[in-house]
Amino acid sequence: MEQMQTTHVVLAVAFLGTLVCGIPRSTEVPKIPCPIEVSHECPSVDGPTPLYLAHPDDCSKFCVCDDQVAYEKDCLPGLVFDEVIHVCNWPYNVDCGTRPIPPK
Repeated sequence: MEQMQTTHVVLAVAFLGTLVCGIPRSTEVPKIPCPIEVSHECPSVDGPTPLYLAHPDDCSKFCVCDDQVAYEKDCLPGLVFDEVIHVCNWPYNVDCGTRPIPPK
């Protein structure tokens, strides 16, 4: 009898813990597709290294190809994507061309 009460208490605590703490959620960041014209530049088969492309609408973002679709990624704050060397870089080192630089 006492073992059954203990089991009920454990189940009640576990249930209440789930209600209070919530169900663990995935830590995976959702993939946001880049504009379709960027995805058209992705190869038909992914290579051994990722392909990074400039985001056409925001110089502080870039796109990475995954299975023929380009997905948005953000540079760290204060950096912009350098199309020449395919990394995020300081704005004074990068010519963003027509890609807008977001305000600070």
